[in-house]
Amino acid sequence: MKRIYFAVSLLCLPIAVYGQGPLLWELQEDIHGGIDLARAITISGRTAVVVGNGGVPEEGTDGSDFVIQALSRATGTVQWSDEAFLSIGAIEPLFVTSRKNRVYAVGTLRQPGDVRSAFLVRAYEVPSGTLLWQNVWHAGQGVDTDHPTGILASPTQVVVVGYSENATREGLAAVVRAYEPVSGAFLWEDRAGNTGLDVIAWAIAADRNRVFLAGTTSPADNPSVRDLFVRAYDASSGDVDWQIGRQSVIPTKLILASGRLLVAGAAANGTYLAAFSAASGVRLWQDTAPTAGTLVDIAVKGPRIAAAILGRQSAVRAYNLITGRVEWEDRLPIRPGFQQLVFAVAQNNDSVFAAGSSGQDFGNSEFMVRAYDARKGTLLWDDRCHPSEQTAAVDLTVDKSRLFVAGYTSDGVTSTDFLIRAYDVQHETTGTQHSRE
Repeated sequence: MKRIYFAVSLLCLPIAVYGQGPLLWELQEDIHGGIDLARAITISGRTAVVVGNGGVPEEGTDGSDFVIQALSRATGTVQWSDEAFLSIGAIEPLFVTSRKNRVYAVGTLRQPGDVRSAFLVRAYEVPSGTLLWQNVWHAGQGVDTDHPTGILASPTQVVVVGYSENATREGLAAVVRAYEPVSGAFLWEDRAGNTGLDVIAWAIAADRNRVFLAGTTSPADNPSVRDLFVRAYDASSGDVDWQIGRQSVIPTKLILASGRLLVAGAAANGTYLAAFSAASGVRLWQDTAPTAGTLVDIAVKGPRIAAAILGRQSAVRAYNLITGRVEWEDRLPIRPGFQQLVFAVAQNNDSVFAAGSSGQDFGNSEFMVRAYDARKGTLLWDDRCHPSEQTAAVDLTVDKSRLFVAGYTSDGVTSTDFLIRAYDVQHETTGTQHSRE
């Protein structure tokens, strides 16, 4: 097995930095010499846990493995790692969530010789890396119909969402399944779909009492026409408490905050963000200043919503949680032949952070991380690094003192590596950091 680590603890400034840089360490990792893509990252205690695809070069069609790793928050040292086969010839996203020193992940499994796909759910004890349980769920029996789109650990259960074939096998159904967190015992599931429709679950939120699902419904013969539905389940029984819908809205993220269910995504006229009562589904407010693009991610801290807008001109925006009023916005500058893309946001009490990529339309791209003053929207620092044919920062997570960003970068013509970077966010200064590794 080929495995190469490049871990550097950066307590001083890297080469070619302008202004004071907050970078602590970096991990660049080649799993097996193939296409390695870090997909998602979460914090559990003193550990950052990353999940992604590990490419396996083989004669003929390459394989893809599920890869999960626990990294020391302080140094980036790999404390434990695990792998499992996913598929041959297909690379799809993986999703991760954590709670109470446990981490849970889900991906699409395609066993050799089986035309069906499946939900592969795995649970680990974070301090030791012990696999607590695994579940392979064939939601449907058709050819390659099962695909997860998210996972969330609530105080009482682990919930997986995605889509599969519907009961008549004439269209797709949104599926949701709940597990007991420690044992992995099945609790309940639901399948929402009708003949001739494609019903797909895209986002999930949950608390102790309810599970919330957001998805789209479209005619099976015209998938470009999509309408939003949001469904609230009783967390104990799986019974539906309420459901609402909106025409021409596609959801990307759900978050619960202060009794509000926030739905982010895109509508026919641009970005979409609305707040609904978590108890009843009544709309409390809707963004009155939509802009071109899709609101691909949101994060809430106190009275503020931070949002990432992906489009021709990407942006980072802040809203007031109670009123929906826009507090500030930063539109990333663009020039002909170049692009700056924002994929994810996070925030702590003082700062908002955005992750993405920048570069030429048909040339090299860079791993991009930006930090803003949470109240004013002032840019604190901007970090660009690892210019290559395929480089992007795709997910991030933050606590009071450290920011962890996950993505990938090219290490050759046909290979990419995991790329994880950790930043000190306790002592931020205004300035620009440009690393050129």
